[in-house]
Amino acid sequence: MKNLYIKLVFLFVAQLFVYNTEAQLAKCKEKYLGNIVAGYVPSNYTSLWNAVTAENGCKWGSIEGTRGTFRWTDADRAYNLAVQNGYEFRYHAIIWGSQYPTWFQGLSQTDSRREVEEYMQAVATRYPQIDQIDVLNENLRTHAPGTGYFRDQLGGAGSTGYDWIVWIFQRARYYFPNAKLVINDYGLENDQSAIREQLQVIKVLTDRGLVDGFGTQAHEFNINTLSANALKSSLDLMATGGIPIYVTELDISGDDNTQRSRYETLFPVYWNHPSVAGISIWGYVDGETWKANTGLIKNGNDRPAMTWLRQYMAGRPDVCNTGAPTVSLTAPATNTSIEIGTPITISATASDANGSVSKVEFYTGAILIGTDNSAPYSISWIPTSSGNYSITAKATDNEGNTKTSDSRSITVTIPQGPYNNTPHPIPGTIQAEEFDVGGNNSAYFDDSPGSEVTPTINYRTNEDVDIETCTDEGGGYNVGYATSGEWLEYTVNVTATGKYDLNLRVACNGANRTISITMDGEPIATNITIPNTAGWQTWQTITVNDIELTAGQQIMRMTIGAQDYVNLNYISFAASLVTGENLLDNAISQFPNPVFDHSVIEINEVFEYSLFNSLGTLVEQGKGTNTLSFDNYLIQGTYLIKIKTTSSEKTIRFIKL
Repeated sequence: MKNLYIKLVFLFVAQLFVYNTEAQLAKCKEKYLGNIVAGYVPSNYTSLWNAVTAENGCKWGSIEGTRGTFRWTDADRAYNLAVQNGYEFRYHAIIWGSQYPTWFQGLSQTDSRREVEEYMQAVATRYPQIDQIDVLNENLRTHAPGTGYFRDQLGGAGSTGYDWIVWIFQRARYYFPNAKLVINDYGLENDQSAIREQLQVIKVLTDRGLVDGFGTQAHEFNINTLSANALKSSLDLMATGGIPIYVTELDISGDDNTQRSRYETLFPVYWNHPSVAGISIWGYVDGETWKANTGLIKNGNDRPAMTWLRQYMAGRPDVCNTGAPTVSLTAPATNTSIEIGTPITISATASDANGSVSKVEFYTGAILIGTDNSAPYSISWIPTSSGNYSITAKATDNEGNTKTSDSRSITVTIPQGPYNNTPHPIPGTIQAEEFDVGGNNSAYFDDSPGSEVTPTINYRTNEDVDIETCTDEGGGYNVGYATSGEWLEYTVNVTATGKYDLNLRVACNGANRTISITMDGEPIATNITIPNTAGWQTWQTITVNDIELTAGQQIMRMTIGAQDYVNLNYISFAASLVTGENLLDNAISQFPNPVFDHSVIEINEVFEYSLFNSLGTLVEQGKGTNTLSFDNYLIQGTYLIKIKTTSSEKTIRFIKL
């Protein structure tokens, strides 16, 4: 009896060791191991997983089941969990033919594309720190019954065989330039012909730099009975696509012993494969997973597969302690909130036990915002767009080893105008409804979706403002009678004297519209032409370059011309770019400007390029030889392209019409 007692105590202590010496199962491992969040966040989630996917909350059908009405609750829950804990956030999914708004089916091709872009833009605005996106889910064969609607309404097969898919990924690259774009499907590991079909699609996308990940769902009905060798063979075939593999919805079923045996056989093949960059398990609480007997924890206790998984992950190499430097953020405080245009100090401490720290780089998400090469490590950053940001510091030592700090979340807000004694900063974005006063009481904001069109098109939001020049008659307005001179005023704080590019997001339904802008009564832009967008909900960005502004707090007035009225959404200012001189001039001179459709720059040597939109957002970048082309996927607006060769570099501005 005494020996038995000792044995039981030993097992109890061993179990405590497994539970209490680990944080997330994949903490300090070479890949992430994530899970899903549905209607709530389980209390033990953050002690197990370090990546987050919403089970259903991010699917278009869940977000916008009613056209123009967005429900973000479940998506917010998953996103906030990831951002607050510094976890990988996977957005699942943008386009999926099994869970999409039914109202999409009856749209024209033009309206279909417009609605897809509206959805992408809404997601990008609300969730700026997406790590991965399942841009297209279940495109193969008849896996998703609604795929045909998207194929037919977004471009069909076309010249590539997959024009509709190319268009979706082109728009995703535009709206999510810092996220990894993934094409995701099921039924792959046990069907290599399906893998080859997907590889054909991936080849078309990789040739255009549009896809970053091969997603395999890895569900129990496809993988349960595979051998380790068969699974590895399929992963090897997927890897020939030349992009990372993401295991996106792993589940393995069975009774206790069978499930454990299958995990022991299959999970190490996924984890150890050099092309697999991360794994997400599709649920772990028994009774709450979409497939029976796939749960890993039952009634608060580990099933045998979970006990094995803890032990297996604990035995994986620790990449946090490899002689790399240490680095920790010291400022700003987590959950700091600042306004656009307000400088914020970001600082860190860093050291290296067996050498020296050569630099510390500071990031928001994947974007480098500053570098300091000597202690104390600190930068000043001025955010130019609103949203939630994840701040990290990355230290590099004298041997090239790197270490990234834990993240801190900050929120950048849009100032609410002078009625709370906060002038709008410039450069930055001004939401048009936040004006001081409007002339003749006719400037107003409109939150009645689609009030000017039949059938209703829900493109108006409460961020729209009309500069109204029509007189009210009988409680309504008569669009046939217009007076000029209506205006909006904003108190602005120009942070520095210099040249700025002005962007106006506008819409109108008529010709010969103009807007003029003064600063403290002095004209800075006169009679800006507003093109007829042929609809009150058809938005276009108008750019005026090289406007001279003087530092200081001033009153900016925007005045309509003599025709009807104009809808405004936002106004933004960005510092004008000083372009290079006498570099690549011969090549650039051959480039049409403005651009109407497909345009080519003949460079005749190896080059690198980066393309930015008018708000300074990176649209795409890459390398090439001899020619650089832009297809018609670019939306209307002003762009900057930076081209660099071994001998020279140049930045040009062009307009896409």
